[in-house]
This record gives sequence, structure tokens and C-alpha cells, in this order.
Amino acid sequence: MVTTALLLAACSAADGADVDVAVATSSPPTVPETVAPTSSTSTTTEPSTTTTEPTTTTAPPNFADTYELAASGVFRVDATFCSGFGSQGTAFRVGEDLVLSAAHVTSDADIAALSRDDGTRFDADVVAIDYLADLVLLRVADGLDGHVFEVGDDGIRVGDEVAALGHPSGLPLTFTSGRLSRIGAFSGDIRNHQTDTPINPGNSGGPLIDESGRVLGVASWKLFDTEGLSFVVAADEILEFVSEQPAADLEFVGCRQFELDPTDLLAVVETRFVEYFDLINAGREGDAFDGYLSQRLTDVQSREQFVLDHSTTIISNLEVWSVWEIDEDTAGALVAFRSEQSAEFGFEGQTCTDWSLSYRLVASDIGWLIDSATNEPGSPAACPA
Repeated sequence: MVTTALLLAACSAADGADVDVAVATSSPPTVPETVAPTSSTSTTTEPSTTTTEPTTTTAPPNFADTYELAASGVFRVDATFCSGFGSQGTAFRVGEDLVLSAAHVTSDADIAALSRDDGTRFDADVVAIDYLADLVLLRVADGLDGHVFEVGDDGIRVGDEVAALGHPSGLPLTFTSGRLSRIGAFSGDIRNHQTDTPINPGNSGGPLIDESGRVLGVASWKLFDTEGLSFVVAADEILEFVSEQPAADLEFVGCRQFELDPTDLLAVVETRFVEYFDLINAGREGDAFDGYLSQRLTDVQSREQFVLDHSTTIISNLEVWSVWEIDEDTAGALVAFRSEQSAEFGFEGQTCTDWSLSYRLVASDIGWLIDSATNEPGSPAACPA
């Protein structure tokens, strides 16, 4: 038997066509040089005069100046899912018509909108998505403007000062600072950097930058109930993702619940799972607990623990293999998916797990509710290396 909370999300298919992206640099941008004025000096011991050469100095980078330069390239993301629920995060510009964010912010959103504090708004479509790396590339069809960020982390050291730009809890654009705590901390096969920079819900998808404005990573996840344990997807993962631009390879169920035939049990149950999984991947674990679990399950586990257990989880490869009627008020479903999570919350410490589960569902006034989940043979299993 497994905790029924380990149930997660479907993804949308996306066009994987190549696009040009201005997002690669192996070193920080050059800071303009300033000339320090000096006066000429001479010696009169000889007829000739010796003049000192003007000296040049490099202006030190400054986070206040960097923020003023970069702020126009950071956007709030509002994603609306077919279930009617939404998710909010941050994105930043990486090309002429492209912005980058975290995959769990958009998931299989029906609509993704970008906005700035000045009221500017753009509609965006998914170009590429990688659920394991937690990265998504979005395209704006027309009119995108603002600062274009460069990505790279060559030469970084533990202890370097860094800053996060984003919209925590949907607030206006916010700057928080800290330091790199660890370089190359792996989550599954994905390289991350750890930072003590305050990163909160809504920061997801935003850039972690150095003082020159170079993007060192994309805000992805944190350990709750702890202080200063936040993680960003490392720059080399970002550059590989942008270069390859992987398309989502899963069938997009879409907004079928608005056209469902109530007698089509497979479609009704499948859509119910998609709604539930959307909430988990969008960071709305509390809403999933409230609206998609039976009273029997909510009586034996707390809402707070459910939220904590799924706070780092990203789900991909969802497949609803079959659905069957048990009686008028009960149904069964065989479902498979892959979960990526912090080792703290993974089965036997795993950061990547493949699941095959048989669910029991009970009917209610608000739709089918998950009442139990049982492992099929061979489940759970660690993801292939």
C-alpha cells in the first residue's frame, strides 16, 4: 500500500521545432571600463619632461545597478489549467521572443500569461518542456521586450554573493540576496546549486544571478520547515535544455471535462486524475487534498503532512491504462507515472521512482474521489540509470 498522495500530473504535447535563443555565455558579461582622470606630472632635472599615463580601473559590479538593468526582463507567470485551477511563478527573457521558467509552474496549462508590474501583458505558448529538469521554454508571438539574460556559471565558488528575482506569493517583482551554499548538488540526474537566498512559492522559474546579472540557475525547489535550503537548476542544465529543446512526449488530455459524456467512465475518471495531478504539480497540494481524496483518507492523514510530503514532487510519464466499474458508486483505475522528489520524501530515499498503482475510487457530489492505492507487481521501482 502506498500513500495516495503520490499521484501526480499529465503533461501537454509541445512543438519541438528549433528556434534561435540568445542564451549562452561561459563567462560573466564585461563590465564597462571607466577612466580615472589623472594630472600630468613632470621633472625638471633634465630638459625633457616625463608624463604619467592615464590609468584605467574596472568598475565593480553592483547589485542595485544590475537590478535596474535586468528588472524589465523578469515576468510574473500565471498559468490556467483545464481544471479551472491556476498556478503562479516567475519567468525571464532569454531570446528575442523566448522566456524561460520552471516546468512545474506551467505543467500542462491551457493558458500561460506573462506580466510585468507596469501592467504589460503577453500571452505565451510552450516551445519545449523537460519535467525531469523542471524547465520550460515559452514563446511570445509578438511584442516581447525587456532585458535579455545571459546564462553561465563558469568560475563560481561557494560563498559567492547571489540574488534571486521573482514574484514570491504573487507580489510585485522582488529582489532577495544570499550566497551560494553548494555547487553541483544533484537531484536525481539533474545538477542543481544550493543557496541560502530566500526563495518562496512564486519565485519558481525565476533567475538566480551574480552581481554582473549572469544567470547561474533557475529557482526550482526548496526544503520546507528548514532555513536557507533552496535549490536552482544549474546553468549547464539550462544551456543543454535550450540547445536540445525537448518536446513533451505525452498525450495532452486537454480540456475535455467541459465536453465529457457522463456515461464515458474512462474519460470521466481520466480527466479527474488529470485535474488532481495538475494541482500537485502546480504546488496546490492543499487543494488536491481537499477536493480529490475521500473522507476515509483525509481522516487518517493531516492536510499539513500531505502538503509537506509532496512539496518537492514533480510528476511525468502519466498513463491511465484502464478504468473499470466495480459498482454504481465505486470504480477502479490502473495508473502509471514517474515521480521526481527530494530524497527525504522518496521511497527508500529515491529521487526518481517509477510507479504502477491500482486505485479505488468512490463517487461523490463533486466527482470521483481517490479512496486507496495499491502497488502493482514491480512497483515502486527506481528509475533506470
